[in-house]
Amino acid sequence: MSKSLIGYSTLSSLIALFFFLIFYYLYVNPALKVKNNYTSYNCTVTDVTSMKLASGFSYKYMPIVSTIYTIDTASYAALCNENIFLIKSSTKKEKVDNYLSGFSIGAATECFIDPDQSDHCVLSTKVPIANILITSIIPGFFALVALVGFSLAFFFYIKAQALKLTN
Repeated sequence: MSKSLIGYSTLSSLIALFFFLIFYYLYVNPALKVKNNYTSYNCTVTDVTSMKLASGFSYKYMPIVSTIYTIDTASYAALCNENIFLIKSSTKKEKVDNYLSGFSIGAATECFIDPDQSDHCVLSTKVPIANILITSIIPGFFALVALVGFSLAFFFYIKAQALKLTN
């Protein structure tokens, strides 16, 4: 019985690792790349707009903040999204416009410039809590199953060894 528990627990551990790696590279790694690679600058807001993106029969409005930033007395223009995951995008234009109303033309804001594409930036490098939860919960479940399985296998192994000693 303990051999089958070890087998199932090992399988569960591998499934946990598989899901963790997939979810990490889908939901956490892109934000960490932005956080670690993009450069922070003080940008000046020059315009705000919502862009309508269509795909098939659905569409979404995406907030765009136009900015200017300065490096060594040279000014550069960049279009900023709110985050790498486009959390503030919505099918409701009013929701996006409400988000954009928080930006005043001429106001300074921190932006993070893409080193590979200097005309693109994001306004936040935070990893959304939902992404962290997705990355943790499903692999965590399989890891818990593996832990219980290994614990039970160890218990049955110790019990079998104790029975051998008493006989």
